[in-house]
Amino acid sequence: MEWKSYENLNIPNEVTDSLKKQQGKYNLVERLIYFINEGKYDDYSVSVLYSDEKVVALLVHTPPYPIQIVRLTINDDITSLVVKELIHKYHIQFGIAGDKTSTIHIANNIYNTWQEKSREGVYVCHEVNKAFQTVQGETKVLTHEDYDLIKEWYRKSMIDMNLEDELKHMTDEQEEKLIQQWIEDEAGQFFIKDGVPVSFVKYAKVGRYFAHVGMVYTPRKYRKNGYAGRNVALITQRLLNDFEYTTLYTDLNNPTSNKIYKEIGYNQLAEFIKILPKSIN
Repeated sequence: MEWKSYENLNIPNEVTDSLKKQQGKYNLVERLIYFINEGKYDDYSVSVLYSDEKVVALLVHTPPYPIQIVRLTINDDITSLVVKELIHKYHIQFGIAGDKTSTIHIANNIYNTWQEKSREGVYVCHEVNKAFQTVQGETKVLTHEDYDLIKEWYRKSMIDMNLEDELKHMTDEQEEKLIQQWIEDEAGQFFIKDGVPVSFVKYAKVGRYFAHVGMVYTPRKYRKNGYAGRNVALITQRLLNDFEYTTLYTDLNNPTSNKIYKEIGYNQLAEFIKILPKSIN
């Protein structure tokens, strides 16, 4: 088995092809590699482990977020090689993330003590079952005039998703670039009630075969009215006209949102976990 590191936007198609076969399970890593190849990340690390010319494991890091771990073939030798690569080549103080069983096992081998930062469900949708049509309102695409509002909502959503550490490490320039990209791509959608934005959802296109729905945010005073469910259902319906499927991540500690996504038509593929060394608060 052999590790290969990739720089300068030269990650080969065989890497994305191997992930595509997982039908959305590792959609975050697929998205990261897609955006790296698009030149949207200046700071990144990608390592791919090959066995007989087949991709068996990947490590992808885009600071300040945790290192993403993928094991497509699971055995002790591969785990051992992943642990060595992490210790020797990566800044493990940023934390690690991936499917629950693998990530916990690896954390026990690289950290003296660690803490679980979040538990997330990886969901995929091929067809909308329920669109919450009784919820009254209309949608509006994110534009430049919404910049201040979406910046405020973005920060609040990061806190809601237990991503305060990542937010602290993000520069003002990085935050502005991120939001401006959403606006440029018309990749955000508000749900409007009586002329007032009450919920927001964004999406990211990945190649031509799937899109990821993310940052589902509703201010507290507007929650429990079905606005987020209606907004997610509508954007999912629209995306499924052009893509094979959509994906999203959910906080597994929030049974309400998980129930809503399942009603819409999302099915859980896996449970992913984010782990930080205990020294990080």
